[in-house]
Amino acid sequence: MHSFRPVHSFRSVHSFRSAAVAGLLGVAVVGSSAPGAGSVDRTPPATSGRVCGTDSASGLGVWAGHATLCATALDVAGGYTRLARNAGGSVVTVRAAGAVWTCREQKGDPNPFLKCVDTADSGQWVELTS
Repeated sequence: MHSFRPVHSFRSVHSFRSAAVAGLLGVAVVGSSAPGAGSVDRTPPATSGRVCGTDSASGLGVWAGHATLCATALDVAGGYTRLARNAGGSVVTVRAAGAVWTCREQKGDPNPFLKCVDTADSGQWVELTS
């Protein structure tokens, strides 16, 4: 008859579980105590709006003005990210959601941010923050 021999003893599984919990707690503490360390600042830099998510290409937080749909804001952010690589820090013009948007960096406190405004309706805006 074969004897059953576990690959991991209870002690090693318990040690692994303890190390994993300690590691996760360490990540939670670091993530909550270091603003900007992989997390999106939830305070808009200049104006009040709402969080729409994160631009998948840049990792920047995407904010929209109350008159701007989040789907539009994410489209504008994606368009900016694609075009900004070749813009060299200048003003970037993005076409999204049937509109033309002008995007430029703004001074923030403490970090700069990007603001895009619909050229036909200044009430429509999108901000990208770190």
